[in-house]
Amino acid sequence: EYIYVPAENIPEKLLHLENIKIQRLLKDNVSAEIESILRSSSGGQNKATVIDYINNELTHYLDELNDDLLSNNSDYRFDTRDRKKKILPKDLISQIANAFFNKRRVFNKQNVQIDRLSSGEQKQAIIDIFSALLTKKSQNSNDEDTLIFCIDEPEISQDYMNVYPQFERLEKLARLSGTQVIITTHWYGMLPVIDQGTLTSIYSGGTSQSYSLFNMFDSQRKFKDDYKLKSLYDLVNSIVAIARSESTENIILCEGGTDKLYLESYLDENKVKVIPVGGKGNVVSMFGLLKASFQAIPGDDSSFRIICIIDSDYN
Repeated sequence: EYIYVPAENIPEKLLHLENIKIQRLLKDNVSAEIESILRSSSGGQNKATVIDYINNELTHYLDELNDDLLSNNSDYRFDTRDRKKKILPKDLISQIANAFFNKRRVFNKQNVQIDRLSSGEQKQAIIDIFSALLTKKSQNSNDEDTLIFCIDEPEISQDYMNVYPQFERLEKLARLSGTQVIITTHWYGMLPVIDQGTLTSIYSGGTSQSYSLFNMFDSQRKFKDDYKLKSLYDLVNSIVAIARSESTENIILCEGGTDKLYLESYLDENKVKVIPVGGKGNVVSMFGLLKASFQAIPGDDSSFRIICIIDSDYN
């Protein structure tokens, strides 16, 4: 299954439960759930299934209708030449799903329908909902179906405080649910988020170049292009925005991926986010940028902590 979320004009039905694409994300398939209901006991004295009860009642109704025609000397009757005279669950599933779920839409916490939000808010909702559903499905299923989730510019129309967490959710989605996530982006600050992946640069002439990625700064010496400057400034802006939000996570800036793995083995990832930034020089540079940013915020009383760690022999 391939699901694509464009940068603008989010497809209206992308989050509708009757949509076959959204059904693929669910822990329990909607069609299977409706069929299970139709095949369950109707609770009557003869313990007929719901589908049998519907068939029996409608057949009885049709028989009475034909009797009325016969009693009026009519040569006509309602019948079928098809050998299949009863409706089956598959005949009703799509109609039931459309009728039921067409009246139900996703609302946010302020009781605003999702498709009435801005494109940035809609994209944030899609990432949040898809991440929750796919992660839950992977925990409760042995389903080996492959799903590719492609999202164009997750950062677009986003407040800076939402950008880093947005990419963090996508990284966790790929890592925890096994979903293949493909991202196109102009925001280079997301690259330190990635623990595993592939970075692909596509050039105007149609050529491309790919790099295996543990984390961006550890691998950057192999890159053809310079991502470094853009990443530092974008990342600093996002960290400052997170610090000024109501986030309960503190941040540690360390040199490289090995330091990140070591620190994470001792720390609670729900309370501390460890970000490798590619060497002592970058840690020092980000410290200066962060210090300047927070000094420019008058009266900031945030309890958020940012810890910068480097080897003691740095000059």
